[in-house]
Amino acid sequence: MHFNSLGTPQILLGTGCVMQEFLSHYARASAAQDSAVFAKSGCPQMSWFYLHIRCNGELIEDDEGAKFADVGAARTEAVRSIRSLVCGDVTAGFLHLDLSIEIRDDQNRRLQEVAFEDAVSIRGDRSTPD
Repeated sequence: MHFNSLGTPQILLGTGCVMQEFLSHYARASAAQDSAVFAKSGCPQMSWFYLHIRCNGELIEDDEGAKFADVGAARTEAVRSIRSLVCGDVTAGFLHLDLSIEIRDDQNRRLQEVAFEDAVSIRGDRSTPD
């Protein structure tokens, strides 16, 4: 495990892709606590979703998963995670445009894929001739 200048844990892949642990232990504990609150309140249970990272042709599987109210909430977390990962990449001096997060359910069914373009807007025109 490596840490950036802010003390955030990062995973360094052989491909050079810097990945922050986008689902912290705090978020997992919070999701478990939220699930207990929902159960006591009579609200519907939250579902398990897995957010697998795809970068440079490699798939980094989320073995632990997290509970979300629905696929929309999982997508919101995937967008937030991509932005966090991009931030780590830029801080390290590079940017992977092929970064995406695949959302799967507890039956390992692929529900959605959130691509870099879905999470980050690039502004400015660099294609103009000098």
